[in-house]
Amino acid sequence: LKHVDIRKAPGPDQICGPTLRHCADQLGEVFHHLFQRSMDCSQIPLIWKTSSIIPVPKMTRPTKLNDFRPVALTSLIMKIFEKIIKNIMSTVGGNLDPLQFA
Repeated sequence: LKHVDIRKAPGPDQICGPTLRHCADQLGEVFHHLFQRSMDCSQIPLIWKTSSIIPVPKMTRPTKLNDFRPVALTSLIMKIFEKIIKNIMSTVGGNLDPLQFA
């Protein structure tokens, strides 16, 4: 949690990077419990799998819809969880598709 990129936009859960980084010591045990529970139950909370699509302008002054590109904002918590799973899988020796955690 201490290494979360604070410039990343929050996802639908509205948990932002600065909060995670500044409260890492207090939240670490909480998220450890949530991640472990998720692994034990083989379920991921729905809010972690949800994304918000927002239009981002491609140019300074967009005038039509094609001047925007869609960007999906996903939960920072899910991104952290994915990195943990990726590290576990790489130490176990599982073969992952290189695009699995793009």
